[in-house]
Amino acid sequence: MNLALIAVTTGGIKVAERIKENLNGEVSVFLPQKLKQSKLTATYFSKKLVDQIGEIFSVYDGLVFIMASGIVVRVIAPYIKDKHTDPAVVVVDDVGRFVVSLLSGHEGGANRLAHNVANILK
Repeated sequence: MNLALIAVTTGGIKVAERIKENLNGEVSVFLPQKLKQSKLTATYFSKKLVDQIGEIFSVYDGLVFIMASGIVVRVIAPYIKDKHTDPAVVVVDDVGRFVVSLLSGHEGGANRLAHNVANILK
């Protein structure tokens, strides 16, 4: 499963690092340009988050957002099609305490991905 980790805070970067170090497979990290001081190898974006997600939504099998779930709902809404084609979407708070399978739980593997991420962060 090729995965994208998306964080928007410095706390989220720390959680992304923990997840990336322990997940198997291809893992890409996306961070806003304003967080470029991070030592984490990442793709930095300067466009609006909703536009960045539009570019990657159908490219990855799974997206792990490290931010508030309300933000995630708003940025993925324009791109959701159906449970058979949408990627797995998991949300993690920026301290790594809560992990939620948000979209494509059974069909897309978000439930399994959420379980794996939760085990990494416990």
